[in-house]
Amino acid sequence: MSTGSFGGESAQRGGVRRCLVAAATLCGALQGCAPGAAAGPEAAAAQTPRAAAGPGDQTSPPSPPNPGETQELPSWSTLDPKAADAAALERAKADCQHRTPESKAGSRESLACVWLGSARLEAGEQREALEYFRAACEAGEPLGCVGEGNVLMRGGVAVTGKGVLREPAAAEAAWKKACELGAGSGCWLLAQALGRAGDAEGAQDYRKKACDLGVVEACGGAIP
Repeated sequence: MSTGSFGGESAQRGGVRRCLVAAATLCGALQGCAPGAAAGPEAAAAQTPRAAAGPGDQTSPPSPPNPGETQELPSWSTLDPKAADAAALERAKADCQHRTPESKAGSRESLACVWLGSARLEAGEQREALEYFRAACEAGEPLGCVGEGNVLMRGGVAVTGKGVLREPAAAEAAWKKACELGAGSGCWLLAQALGRAGDAEGAQDYRKKACDLGVVEACGGAIP
């Protein structure tokens, strides 16, 4: 606040004006005399220019993380498999390999296997993807069964060592298991496969199950 800002003030603020004139050389004093200002330590610190840092005043570098601190683990249900990097792949492999008979659907181990299957499928590694999806499905993870069926229905060039033979019957069996485990997408995929095969009654049954499990596309219109 400058002394000029008080030039047109009324007489009742004359005391403040005289204070400002007397302390015109001190910015801190000017703030201190302003009516109702009550400048505290924070305001004083903001008003005081900082001295240039000398060689001995350099800021210390941040301390390295404590090796004993718990690092945040990735969430396999939300991490995008398309953006898989080497670290995520290694972490997922470790989690998937640690599955036990007690690893149920929705467990970290089962979801890691599903995520790995998706990541390897994105990389064109059908055979690896099938192994991970199948491991998750065997553990009772419905999304693993959906992935297994997708790979088997798609198939690929098996002679490259990366693809698998197309097996529609095995794909439908995997989707059926997924549906029984509560995956609406498995029900819907099976309904479409049965519809294409001419099994209208079976297609309609699984379509209804898919709709009941929240698959909006299955709740109306013709089966694609």
